[in-house]
Amino acid sequence: MEPILMILVFMKWLQEKPAMFLPTSWQDLPNLKQDLAELNDDEIFPIAHTIGKWCSKHNLGEALSKDTDWMEVAEPLEDNSRFPDDIENPLELLCQLIEQQYQILAGDR
Repeated sequence: MEPILMILVFMKWLQEKPAMFLPTSWQDLPNLKQDLAELNDDEIFPIAHTIGKWCSKHNLGEALSKDTDWMEVAEPLEDNSRFPDDIENPLELLCQLIEQQYQILAGDR
């Protein structure tokens, strides 16, 4: 799996498919955010690895793999070694999306 695509898929889940985190994995999103906050923006492989590990822990690993493979075919990037130009600070954006979705899901409880 391409690490950037994996990260983009996870971001897409946060924005468009929050049900992926139900019924309980959403409760662990703050731990994922904390683990990611310890990394640097340019550490693409560690970011993807951290997301992959978290997804596997919450039985989302297979879905992440499937959606990443789908994105690679359906929405290919011009350059798989970098984020699209409209994403300037991917790690910051990812942490913001995690926090936002956590707040939304926590508010629904």
